[in-house]
Amino acid sequence: MNKAETLLVAFQDLNWENYIEISDAIVEFDKSNVEGELITQSSIYSYYQGLLTVAKREYDKAQLDLAQFVATSRKDEQDACLRSGKKTTEKSLEAYVVALPQYKEKTSITIELSYKLGLLKGLVDALQQKKDMLIQLSANARAETKLYS
Repeated sequence: MNKAETLLVAFQDLNWENYIEISDAIVEFDKSNVEGELITQSSIYSYYQGLLTVAKREYDKAQLDLAQFVATSRKDEQDACLRSGKKTTEKSLEAYVVALPQYKEKTSITIELSYKLGLLKGLVDALQQKKDMLIQLSANARAETKLYS
């Protein structure tokens, strides 16, 4: 499995438990090799930023799917009521849609994708903080070297 496939599988399996493990792993660094860490930091950041973009796309698709389902269901129910001579209200249409099992399913998918999106934002933020820390450590090391020169 290549890196892209591995990251997509990680996205599919992302939950609170492995979030903690991933978070610990991506912020870990070798203090004796700050230069090397800085070199690899950008590619790791890029992987997770890309995965965040994938997650955002999936979330946006789920939101669109939910919105289309709501609109279609409301229209179908409103049409059915008009044909039968029943009166409809916004509240009755909303209640009808929310009571549908598909609504719960589509909303649950959207919530899960929003959750994963938030976790990935946290990982990307952690990588940003790691970069800042590595830069500061590198600057500190250079300044320390100048003191002893």
